[in-house]
Amino acid sequence: MKTLPPHSDARATLTAAAQERILVLDGAMGTMIQQLKLDEVGYRGERFKDWHRDVRGNNDLLVLTRPDAIRDIHLQYFLAGADICETNTFSATSIVMADYGMEALAYEMNVAGARLAREAAQIAFERDGKRRFVAGALGPLNKTASMSTDVNNPGHRNVTFDQIADFCGLHPLEVKGIADGEVARDIRGADPIANGQLNRDELDAAEKNPAYRMKVQKSRHAELLKPVKKAPRYTPVSRRQDRPDAIAWFVRNHPEVPDSQVARLLGTTKATIDQVRDRTHWNSPNIKPVDPVTLGLATQLELDAVVRKAADKKAKDDARRGIVEPEGDTLRPASETGAAQGADQDDPEPETAYVEDAGSDDEDEA
Repeated sequence: MKTLPPHSDARATLTAAAQERILVLDGAMGTMIQQLKLDEVGYRGERFKDWHRDVRGNNDLLVLTRPDAIRDIHLQYFLAGADICETNTFSATSIVMADYGMEALAYEMNVAGARLAREAAQIAFERDGKRRFVAGALGPLNKTASMSTDVNNPGHRNVTFDQIADFCGLHPLEVKGIADGEVARDIRGADPIANGQLNRDELDAAEKNPAYRMKVQKSRHAELLKPVKKAPRYTPVSRRQDRPDAIAWFVRNHPEVPDSQVARLLGTTKATIDQVRDRTHWNSPNIKPVDPVTLGLATQLELDAVVRKAADKKAKDDARRGIVEPEGDTLRPASETGAAQGADQDDPEPETAYVEDAGSDDEDEA
């Protein structure tokens, strides 16, 4: 059985996919639920068959009473081409659920809704190997504090602004439910001190005073700083087996990029690049071109910078030689050409697309 790739690369994978093409979001849940034609009994299920209030129309409750139906709706959207599905938790908040006397179930609904969407993504992945993503949905309130809902009483309010303000403090409860439902495990937190967003004084002040609001740090000289030449990239052992795939992607899609730049970006050697290009690498039968951003070996900005630099250099060389650039997308970065990553991964015979390095990299090696 196929399993979804490690969650640590989800952000990079999603970012890379968005750079290459338009991602598709799922459609409305309400219209799909209406097609089920559920009556009061259908909404209640066995668990809430004796509930003291009517629950028909409480679509979020279905994650508890009809999980199979909600999972199937997510799956239908995924198989129809959606890249991202939203959880069926748009109204699963304490205030909205109070209409049904179910405010205590808000957390449970968010957990269940997130897990169902993840299960649908797993099922779709097992069928066709395509990576899908799940977005936690948390909608606005169904209450109005700025106008009356009673035509006979202009001063009437369902809730006050103070109540809504208090409710905003409850939002983390619903968000935590979505996170516990495993939607947010694809996202890794970063140490704000290590990455320069905060200093220790700011953090200490916040710990001593709950009313203190921390300020993001920015160097006075940030605009004056210039990029420095980077040393060869260190690649963790767990990622090194992916480097031949990234090298093959460069050889296939951007042969104009000098070997020295590829080696520096991926943390590899020219010898390895030659082996991949000549198909003498020990693992050549299993090498498939994969975008280094997807593999987590480089950021999209780093990749675009390398490709753009090589394209500009080749354009200048061609201009000196009187070579006219052909029409259409050629040497622009992947984010501009819109090349489909999926086509690279589905190609069972990548060797037919390998070509010799067309450009000289003497300038970069010097």
